[in-house]
Amino acid sequence: MPTSFDTLPGTQERVRMFLGEALAAELDHGVYQQARNTLQVPGVEHLCLMPDCQHGYGAPVGSVVVSAERVIPGPVGYDIGCGMALYLTDVPAEAVRDKLRRRAVIDAIDRGICGVEERPRIPGVKVTDEFFEDVLNRGAVALAKRRAIPTGWVDRCERSCHAVPSVGAPQPFTLEEVPERALRGVRQLGSLGGGNHFIELQAIELAADPALRSIAEAWGLFEGQLAVMLHSGSRGFGHGLGEWAFREFRAYNDTHREPYADRELVHAPVGSALAHRYFRFLAAGANYALANRLLMARVVKEAVEAVLPQANVGLLYEISHNLAQWEPDAQGDLKLVHRKGTTRALPAGHPLIAGTRWEATGHPVITPGSMGDWSAIQVGLEGAAASFYSINHGAGRRISRRDAKHLLDQGEVDAELAAMDVMLNASHAPIDEAPAVYKRLDDVIAAVQHFGLAAVVAKAHPLGSIKGSDEPRGSHAKAG
Repeated sequence: MPTSFDTLPGTQERVRMFLGEALAAELDHGVYQQARNTLQVPGVEHLCLMPDCQHGYGAPVGSVVVSAERVIPGPVGYDIGCGMALYLTDVPAEAVRDKLRRRAVIDAIDRGICGVEERPRIPGVKVTDEFFEDVLNRGAVALAKRRAIPTGWVDRCERSCHAVPSVGAPQPFTLEEVPERALRGVRQLGSLGGGNHFIELQAIELAADPALRSIAEAWGLFEGQLAVMLHSGSRGFGHGLGEWAFREFRAYNDTHREPYADRELVHAPVGSALAHRYFRFLAAGANYALANRLLMARVVKEAVEAVLPQANVGLLYEISHNLAQWEPDAQGDLKLVHRKGTTRALPAGHPLIAGTRWEATGHPVITPGSMGDWSAIQVGLEGAAASFYSINHGAGRRISRRDAKHLLDQGEVDAELAAMDVMLNASHAPIDEAPAVYKRLDDVIAAVQHFGLAAVVAKAHPLGSIKGSDEPRGSHAKAG
């Protein structure tokens, strides 16, 4: 247990801050208020704040909320199951150092992956009601069964299938259960979305430490390797479920005269009918997000291999960072661990990965930086027990989207990325996603390492960034 984390007045050790002095000093004051509000929810036992934490809806982004009694939609958020996937090629990044060839790869991915509003086009996959319901119930297993993805990808997911709970006999999730606002997700399956979602071409740099380097090599990484990182979530489907949850939980608390400090920190007892329904929605949303990433990855695989015939693209790992899951604590008691913008980091020997390919090393943790910064491929350490085996999910914002549009110059942002030799799929970088709006990943990772939560086994340096955009095809930057 680390001894240098701070506590908020009156909370004793219920809150644990894995920040370090520099990151704590620049933290938005609103994060502290959200932390206090979160700790007022009945049954909350612990709140952990990661070094990338920032002001969010209800609970801070970059937080872990632990309870055995209450389920709380706020510390999951609207993008249920949002997460990361990392795909490895067997060719060096030198294969795309030539700008024309790199542009060809980016264009091929851009053509195959739809942006924000377009309807996805997944070759060989027709999203019927039956297909969609199968995905909501079985996630990656449903895709592999229908040969929509390689079967070998199934056991490289944090969970290949998020089980939909039922009372008594198994009750599959059906479209009749889906709130109307969430149904727009049916036509969005296989799409990237906007905001901070992305697909990035990267070059791998292995850790210098021999022990960490051996873990990277055991996972199939090598020096100078070409990789593809993907960040996306449950699109309008998860958002619609989130809207339903906040509305229904608020009505529940009002009816039962149960207090809440924030409209997005409503809650319900774990054994209630409302909580049970929410758990069904959580599983369906997580399965949607999982399938969404895997279907896009199949398109990425085909695009890369079409431009680079000598390459083969395979999945390293897929993991969520917006979810609530039942996990054992240090005493073996099950706790509901809500992760909002935090990633599970189970070290070697943890019981939840016993019998898997990750048992001897711990599983990969995929941590993106900004589009102008490196990203980290980490592995959890025993010290992560203090954070309920959770670490940061990224670098964390330091400038809001609104402020970025006033403070930053578009030309300077574009020139900065061009100087870094980072190619884009559009003529301009989204200014609210510019490198300057995020914390330096060096600072965030330094805090993770200081508290002994995880170690970096490899760095991934950006070569090309593909953002969700409905800008007309062919309007992106030129190769030079």
